[in-house]
Amino acid sequence: MEPKRFKQQTIVQQVMDEVKNMIASGQLKPGDRIPTETELSQMFGIGRSTVREAIKIFQYLGILNSSTRKGTFVCDYSNISVEAISWSILLRSNEIFELVELRDVIEGRAVVGLAQKVRSDPEGTRPIIKELENQVFRMSEALDRYSMDDLSDADYEFHRIIVESCNNGVFSCIYDTLRSFMREEIRKTNLLEAARSRGFAEHKMIVGSILAGDPSGAAKAFQEHIDGIRDQLRQSLGMSAE
Repeated sequence: MEPKRFKQQTIVQQVMDEVKNMIASGQLKPGDRIPTETELSQMFGIGRSTVREAIKIFQYLGILNSSTRKGTFVCDYSNISVEAISWSILLRSNEIFELVELRDVIEGRAVVGLAQKVRSDPEGTRPIIKELENQVFRMSEALDRYSMDDLSDADYEFHRIIVESCNNGVFSCIYDTLRSFMREEIRKTNLLEAARSRGFAEHKMIVGSILAGDPSGAAKAFQEHIDGIRDQLRQSLGMSAE
């Protein structure tokens, strides 16, 4: 088999693309040992140093893991570096509004799913409801003490619990990774006293609809909350409404 030829200026990236395609196609699966540096260099027709550089990048990202004696293996998604995701968001100029859009998609689905679970299994979901109510209580206490840090923590935890309840590991991983960005978003949306009061009331509405096992009500309460976040962000940043 004739080795592939790569352009020198993008050679490391192209090696990474080839390995990524091998993983995406299922040729390499989590737990599989990838070809050795020598085998990859022969396969691609390039030097081992270039292959080694590409593998080091994958190791940093948490996609590959190397053992001196055993070789290099494909990791599962839970090992993927949170720094890689965090920096990809941080370096985007309009990331805070795109983050709200991401929350809209993930949490919108999760809040409906949780309300459906409560309706079909009220006893089994009682611990989740209790956790949500605890976070609402924490928000109330934080507002009384004017503690924005505690308010942000409780706010984030409230939404994290909802996302976790849908048992989607990818959603939970993304949400955990976005913690620092969400705290900044929460801080900005709570700059005004009216916004803080409104946000607290909206959280109570969300948990109330979930507790009632009302998916449509929960979806509506969450949508009002996320739309309010957009409006408050625009106000705090001095932007006009769209």
